[in-house]
Amino acid sequence: MMPIDKITAFFTSQDITAERNKQFPDEQFSSDIYAEKSGKSMLILPFTDYFFIHNFDDQPKHLEHFQKLHESARSYVNAQYKVPKALRISVPNIATIAFSMHAFPQDMTDYVQQNTRSVVGGEFHAMYLIDMENKEFYSPGRNTTYVHGEARLIWGSHKEFKRIDPQNRTFYLVERLTQSLFGENLAT
Repeated sequence: MMPIDKITAFFTSQDITAERNKQFPDEQFSSDIYAEKSGKSMLILPFTDYFFIHNFDDQPKHLEHFQKLHESARSYVNAQYKVPKALRISVPNIATIAFSMHAFPQDMTDYVQQNTRSVVGGEFHAMYLIDMENKEFYSPGRNTTYVHGEARLIWGSHKEFKRIDPQNRTFYLVERLTQSLFGENLAT
């Protein structure tokens, strides 16, 4: 089975709607796989996760190209929301994922590991690389909350919200995707 077929099947197995060869004419780009999932965090806060997956064996492996794809994805998603970012209750989570049968350049792997959280809020976004040759994935990592005061006795000094925090939700999904592709724990 080809990687694109495996990735599509993985998203479907996670109850995430996945569409192949999705065109976004207003933003003038396409995605080899476009996936979307809506739900609620803590039973009340609505969320939608958007995934734009690109086969970089068919595209130039240049940071600027990947950044342009990600910015186009962000533009598409944010156009769906009429409320200004700072006032949103439903906050979109945008993930641009590139995979390749060959390694990515160092500037791309370094770039995707940077924190993309904004003080304005209103959206979460991150970029991920899946290196099929070396069986690695690159990401901004997980987000941890520091706990202070009496709550520290109950939770400890660090708390990681795996399902509530959009960055963590996406990180663990991509980690499971790489495990399904390669059969081992590969987080970088």
